[in-house]
Amino acid sequence: MRIENTQQNGQSASAIQNRAELGKNEFMNILVTQLRFQDPLRPMDDREFIAQLAQFSSLEQMQNLNREFANVRAMNMIGNYVTAKIDGEGPEPEILKGLVEAVSFENGRTGVVVNGRIVDAEDIVGVHMFNPDSDSEQAQSGE
Repeated sequence: MRIENTQQNGQSASAIQNRAELGKNEFMNILVTQLRFQDPLRPMDDREFIAQLAQFSSLEQMQNLNREFANVRAMNMIGNYVTAKIDGEGPEPEILKGLVEAVSFENGRTGVVVNGRIVDAEDIVGVHMFNPDSDSEQAQSGE
């Protein structure tokens, strides 16, 4: 997914894209705002507070687990042939096929190196043990 660095009301498009997901920073901001504006005569119930902290902890652990799962998935693709749909210059996505040479971890994103290009792991639509465009699979299987 390509994100243009355009300005909209003083915010970059990437900041607006990131705001679509509720992360741990937003969760903490909500919690702090609740504490700041609570009625001093009727403070927030401690059970609610503990439940919200538990939800925050669960959210953080799920994000960590998802990140690690994406990393392991990408590492398992090394040495395999993949097919990826990449956002191209035109309206149709570009189809890229090739051998996964390495894995890239940059800016919190997991990518694989295919034909010298870094491809976002989420753009992979197929994984093959053999080059799908050659007869090597049939030769390997003995047919």
